[in-house]
Amino acid sequence: MATQQINGLDVEVSIIPADPKELANLLSARELWAVEAVDQTLRANAQFQASYPGAVLTKVESMRALSENAKGRYYLRYKTGSSATEFWGYIAPKPAFNFKRGLVGVVPDDKTPPA
Repeated sequence: MATQQINGLDVEVSIIPADPKELANLLSARELWAVEAVDQTLRANAQFQASYPGAVLTKVESMRALSENAKGRYYLRYKTGSSATEFWGYIAPKPAFNFKRGLVGVVPDDKTPPA
């Protein structure tokens, strides 16, 4: 595992490769964009803020065997006080947010790094 800056915080990053021979240990530019967008979406959400005050992103996983559009491609773990919570991010055709299921879909724009 490695540490990578995500929205200004040092976060533990784990890459789960599609090919076990792959040695990448950091998020690609597009993966980083997606994870930062999911994190920003959560932090801007009133329900997330109320449920997890002071939540700190502590771990991210990218499951590269899954399509970037698959629900669950990106795993984000937050710590708040003595508890933790998890959300799953993915790239979606339109914004999606399901707090109960922990799913956040973000939409690329013209500034998003290519796949």
